[in-house]
Amino acid sequence: MRVLISHKVETVLRLPMAYHHIIQSIIYRNLDNEYGYSEYLHEKGQFFGKRNYKMFTFSTLRGKYRVEDKQLVFYDRVSFEVSSNDCHMLKMLGENIQNILIYLIFVVTKMYHERRNKQRFI
Repeated sequence: MRVLISHKVETVLRLPMAYHHIIQSIIYRNLDNEYGYSEYLHEKGQFFGKRNYKMFTFSTLRGKYRVEDKQLVFYDRVSFEVSSNDCHMLKMLGENIQNILIYLIFVVTKMYHERRNKQRFI
């Protein structure tokens, strides 16, 4: 199963070239942790033999973008897919979709300003 997460960008959305940890963090933060589910997926996952699996994957970001100052700058709309065979996980993610988009904008904006302030003092 898949969940498509799409967001209309108001002005621009700036992300570092290596943004995958941000998307992964957004997913984990928006899973219901009431019963320790998010922590369980992050720390343990599902075991098969000697290997453990996190049970989800996500696509690269899609949308109109340019590369500026080693950052991806998205315009208009940005989207990505989360895939899993765990219906419960995707249901939780879908229910918290609004939080995901708000969190994405907050994290990216905060990172951009922190990076910019750091560069001023170098």
